[in-house]
Amino acid sequence: MSERDRLRQRFAGVKRQPATKRRPDYKGRRVQMSVRLPPDVAEGLEILKFATGVEKNDLVVAAIRDAVNRRLADARGNFDDADWEVVVRCARAGAPEKPGD
Repeated sequence: MSERDRLRQRFAGVKRQPATKRRPDYKGRRVQMSVRLPPDVAEGLEILKFATGVEKNDLVVAAIRDAVNRRLADARGNFDDADWEVVVRCARAGAPEKPGD
């Protein structure tokens, strides 16, 4: 029996879900990020989750979104329109160095 036949036999009982089904809480394409938090911040998140029922991820995303939007507005002021478009394109392409280096 070939390796391919063994794999087919092993996974014959696995049922595939249609590709159109998504989790009920699907919020679109996301990027996963690991963050190291000081113990007091991690504890505060746990307390908030327990006290309010809000998801820790939702709290962190909201805080990061606000901080990123403020910083982007500040950074945007340092460039004219054409230069800012270059910065955005480089960042999206994964340029390893920041502008000016």
